[in-house]
Amino acid sequence: MTDGGQILSFSKKRRVKFFYDSSAGVYNKRYQEIQMIKYTILLRKTHEIRSLVVDVGCGTGLFCELLTMRGFRVVGIDFSIEMLRRAKKAITLQKVFLVCCDSDFLPLRDNIFCGAFSVTLLQNLPNPMLSLNEIVRVCKKGSMVHLSVLSKSLNVKDLEILLSQAGLRDIEVFGSLGSEDIYGHGKI
Repeated sequence: MTDGGQILSFSKKRRVKFFYDSSAGVYNKRYQEIQMIKYTILLRKTHEIRSLVVDVGCGTGLFCELLTMRGFRVVGIDFSIEMLRRAKKAITLQKVFLVCCDSDFLPLRDNIFCGAFSVTLLQNLPNPMLSLNEIVRVCKKGSMVHLSVLSKSLNVKDLEILLSQAGLRDIEVFGSLGSEDIYGHGKI
C-alpha cells in the first residue's frame, strides 16, 4: 500500500472510531433489536466451538454476554474505548476479557482460540482482509469463524471469495430473512 493509501486507511479508521465512540451511549437502544437477530443466527452454529472464543468488533458486549451464557470464555475486541466502557459496565459474568485494539493488528498469540465471531465489522474496514487474516491467525486449526457483514456492502459471492482467500474451508455463506446482513462461516 502506498503512503497515500495508508493515510486514507487511517483516516477511515479514525472516522469509524469517532462514530462508535460518540454513539456508544445510545448504541444499544438504537441497534440492540437488529443485533439480537444477527446473534441468534450466528449462535445456531456454536455447537462446533469449545471453550475460549474471540469476538472481534464486540462493541457494547451484547454478544459477549450471550456467549458467556452458553458457557464460553470470551475475549472481546473493539477499536472504540467508549464502546468497551459500556461493555465493561453491562457485562455481569466474569468470563469476558475486553481488549481495545485495531482488528488489523490483534495483540494476541497465534492459535489460541477455539472459535471466532465478528458481527457487522468487516464492511467498516479499509482492507477487511487484514482483519480476517488476523482472526485466522489467532484461532487454532479446525476452529470455526462466524461472521456477518451488511448486505449492502458485500454480496454472498464476494464474502465467499473473502473467506476463501483467508484460507477457510467448508465455507457456507447465506442471507437470512428479516436481517440486513449476510452471514458466513468456515473452518480454519
